[in-house]
Amino acid sequence: MSLKVRVGGVVLLALVSCRGVEEAKRGAYRVFVRVDTVRMEKLERDIPVWCRAKGEGDYTIVADVAGVVGRILKREGDRVRKGDTLLYLYRGPAYDEAPVLAPLDGRLSLLLVSQGDPVGVGTPMALVSRGGRTVVEMVVPMLYRGKVRRGMPVEYDGKRGRLLVVSGIPLREVGGYPAKAAIPGIRPGEMGICRIIYRETPPLKVVPASAVYRGKVFKVVGGRAKAVAVDVVFEDGKGKVGIEGDLKRGDTVVVLGMESLKDGDKVVF
Repeated sequence: MSLKVRVGGVVLLALVSCRGVEEAKRGAYRVFVRVDTVRMEKLERDIPVWCRAKGEGDYTIVADVAGVVGRILKREGDRVRKGDTLLYLYRGPAYDEAPVLAPLDGRLSLLLVSQGDPVGVGTPMALVSRGGRTVVEMVVPMLYRGKVRRGMPVEYDGKRGRLLVVSGIPLREVGGYPAKAAIPGIRPGEMGICRIIYRETPPLKVVPASAVYRGKVFKVVGGRAKAVAVDVVFEDGKGKVGIEGDLKRGDTVVVLGMESLKDGDKVVF
């Protein structure tokens, strides 16, 4: 950079280094980023499946005629005897109400219909339990059969158990292989999404997957970005990765904005 200076009517050309200007600009430069922290966690890969808990002696009552649910005489939790009327189905003015009877002694553990519900032939209406061990039934999708085996962990609503059996014969009408699990604390009639955990890790250094950029992670130290080379050793498929590298639990790392960073840049978050 040149600078003209007039001294006593004479113009002098002075050379001024641009280095100081560039350093001043560099010192004022900030990159806006989003950050997170390094954690020590176990990571898992799982298969979500629809599941339902039932006692091994449970009996599902289905409608054998079409109608509308009328009077309901028994409630969930009631003890019933074989032949007790649980509810009535209204079949129209030309027919009498059709009683729905308990097929065995037990407890009405689940009522699947409410008064006024229309039902068709074969509609499940109630579950009567005779007690005994509670098992969780599910169907393993055909795509994952090779990953699933007996004894694997199964989790439902924070409760964890184990797979008891996985059929080797697929049922094409349900699109998979029937399986059963034992999960302590689950009650007959509960249903929802179970997770079959087919791979688990020991505790790893874990960061969001978005933190890894071109084989490195930017750690924030003293307000500046420091590039750290890492190897990804596990991905959970849900946005987290286990890594190896010069990082420790609690380190602050950049998870958004690293595309604009260079080693040593000042960051704002």
